[in-house]
Amino acid sequence: MQKSNNMNEAFKKRLREATINEIPALLDALDQYRDQIPSYEIADFNRLKREFIDQPNNFTLGGWLGRLLVLINGFKFDVPVPTDFPKNASSKHPKSTITQHHSGSGDNVAGDKIMGDKVGGNKYNKQINVGGNYITNQYVNPDQQENKAATKQKILFLSANPMDTDRLQIDREYRTIQKRLESSSQRTAFELLNPSLSVTVEDLIKAMNQKPEIVHFTGHGGGEGILITNALNEAQMMPTSAVKRLFGQHQDSTRLIILNACYSAEQAEEVSKFGIYVVGMHDVADDSESISFAGGLYSGLGEGKNVKQAFVDAMIIIETYYPHSSLQPEIWYEGEKLRL
Repeated sequence: MQKSNNMNEAFKKRLREATINEIPALLDALDQYRDQIPSYEIADFNRLKREFIDQPNNFTLGGWLGRLLVLINGFKFDVPVPTDFPKNASSKHPKSTITQHHSGSGDNVAGDKIMGDKVGGNKYNKQINVGGNYITNQYVNPDQQENKAATKQKILFLSANPMDTDRLQIDREYRTIQKRLESSSQRTAFELLNPSLSVTVEDLIKAMNQKPEIVHFTGHGGGEGILITNALNEAQMMPTSAVKRLFGQHQDSTRLIILNACYSAEQAEEVSKFGIYVVGMHDVADDSESISFAGGLYSGLGEGKNVKQAFVDAMIIIETYYPHSSLQPEIWYEGEKLRL
């Protein structure tokens, strides 16, 4: 078993360092050992591989690596790291419009970390309205993105799906958010940080040090807290008091938190008392409905709408496609549930 764990980490490490031209060899390596891929992940793997072959320009290098890491994070495998990669191949893959950078811990994608300004920083030419507060952005020529990256709003995607809980479609949710942002008219306003997966409490503390303006957690909840993982990838309850302490430390930088987990409304209410917009679920959160809600929310944000308007967009989608849904998303601010 120890050998398998080592192989897991060696493969992930090589994946984080891969160029766009090396991804096919890594996909082929996984394909040769597809008997080790759980049945519930096979369809997603086949779709990802087919998308990469047919439309490699749909995502940036960081986008493809992020999706693949999200996919393989949820299971154990024993796949030799390929050594036969193309030599001296230069990638013509386009630069990212939603920049993704290495956060330095967990299952993150290769790259350099770039720090961004807080919400409400210095004004530039274009204003993006989040909540009641205007934050600023300047449209950036792709060749100037690296120098202007500090103007972007950072989005941190967190997930936990312990092995002793029901399986969630985390890859699908991450991919939906990514696509909604990349297809939006104001895509240059956002920096999607690399996902932190199977998070432990230590991972959460470290990930939040990146000072994201938007935090998206997807996982399980239980009313008295949210479920994260321990070192053995088993369920670990993070009580409401600890959740409140975690986000309270970052009330000066974080402006929106989405707790896409069952019965997370209690945590949303408590954390919102710091002057943060927090979305939580009052009841059971069905996977497909939760993903549709997230897609609607980020579509709205990507078009420059404020948090309230984006929340309404997401609710319109839920009420249209799932009129009998038990999802019941709620948005809280300063300890009050907003009636939208």
